[in-house]
Amino acid sequence: MAVIQTKCSCGQPVEVRTGEDSNDSFRTDGKQAVYPGETGYNIFRCRECRQPLHESCPDFCFEHTSAVGTRSRLVMTVRRPKSTALGTEPWVMLEDENASGIAVAMFGPDNPASRADASRMMQLWNADIVDKAAHHS
Repeated sequence: MAVIQTKCSCGQPVEVRTGEDSNDSFRTDGKQAVYPGETGYNIFRCRECRQPLHESCPDFCFEHTSAVGTRSRLVMTVRRPKSTALGTEPWVMLEDENASGIAVAMFGPDNPASRADASRMMQLWNADIVDKAAHHS
């Protein structure tokens, strides 16, 4: 759909991809953020100011859509990824609370910043699940 050249509030250039232009989005609204000229990963936090991009870059804020995806609540886990290409270090992940073993989002090797990012994303996702359930009842 679109590739948006934008910036974080600190001025760091960011490319936001949406729809079919999004190569590998973990978000239900289909948005993917990468640094211009770089590919192969998603960014969730600015490399300059370390702020979460959904808070510091208006073009990357969450849009509520009727996209099909998991409607399960998410829990944060720390475990070794199934892919050996990611090494043997434990990574911070969000998985559905039903313990399916499928990672919905991966935030990187276990450290305080990865845990903080995962916690924020989990809170947003789970709040959205509660809001949608309240509107449908």
